[in-house]
Amino acid sequence: MESEEKSLPQGLEAIERINSQINEAIRKAENAEIVKDLEGRVEDWKGHKLEHFGELLLHGQFSVIKGDTKGEVEREVIMALHRRLAFMC
Repeated sequence: MESEEKSLPQGLEAIERINSQINEAIRKAENAEIVKDLEGRVEDWKGHKLEHFGELLLHGQFSVIKGDTKGEVEREVIMALHRRLAFMC
């Protein structure tokens, strides 16, 4: 009985470690899809190579309202933070 009690915390640690690895793999796969989508959305990368930006760390999308002489225009803006670069488009 005593050895079973010692095994439980070790089993729980193993489960948590595996869960963490699964979550990280899912995050990387999702980020790879986001980078692929970004690559297609931007028309002119000005000679820059997306793979040189490093790993995608964070991303988000938000609305910006820009006013001019014709009125207000709402635009969707994508923000991406890579290991070596942050950009908005």
